This record gives sequence, structure tokens and C-alpha cells, in this order.
Amino acid sequence: MITLTHNDYEPDLVFFSREKAEQFTDDQVLFPAPDLVFEILSKRTVKKDKTTKKDDYAYHGVREYWIIDALKQKVYQYILPTKNATEYFPAKVVQYGEYLKSVAVEGFEIPTSAIFDEEINVKVLRELISGS
Repeated sequence: MITLTHNDYEPDLVFFSREKAEQFTDDQVLFPAPDLVFEILSKRTVKKDKTTKKDDYAYHGVREYWIIDALKQKVYQYILPTKNATEYFPAKVVQYGEYLKSVAVEGFEIPTSAIFDEEINVKVLRELISGS
């Protein structure tokens, strides 16, 4: 659970830099704004993910925000233009088969097909683990 000024959220997946993660304690249950947030759209959450959460994450300095639309097989990548910015650049829409390159996680780049296709996902994970 991440806790921000006015709201707490439980994103689908987050990434914290080493500097932030080193401050965590073993019994901690509430965490500060992460560096990267991933949300997977559902009919129930689509409006909140694309408005309230997006604005809140930007305001609190979440450097990068990916909204994953499994039905359309697209990823909407939002990036803060500067460290002190409070609004994201307009979304970069990344289609199935294109590559996503993170700005918040140095060296993290994956094909979108690895998000939507289990066989490709396993292949990419093996490559990442082996370092090839």
C-alpha cells in the first residue's frame, strides 16, 4: 500500500529505487510514492486509473506511470518531464510488438508482447535472468 497526501493506493505493481527501498523497515505496511507504478485496467478501475490516480501519482513525484490495457494490448506510458514537475507528459501509447523503455528504471526495456503473451513473457524473463 502506498500512502500519499490525500489518498492511499494499492497499485498492481511498483518499483522503488534502491535509495528509497533502503529506508524501509521489516514491519512497514505503508510506503511512500514509488518511482514507477504499473496499473492494469479493468472496467471497474479504468476511470480512476486514468484520472485520479494519474494526477495523484504525478503530483507526488512518481517518475513514471504505465497503464496496461490488456483488451487493446496497449500500454500508456506517462513520464514526468522534470524532477519537480507535477503533471505528466501526454501518454506515449505503445502497441503490441513495440518496445517499452523505462526512464525510471535504468536498463529496463521490454517488448509489449511480453506483457500480453505468456510464451513471449517466459522467453523474455529467461533472457533477463541469464543476462543475454
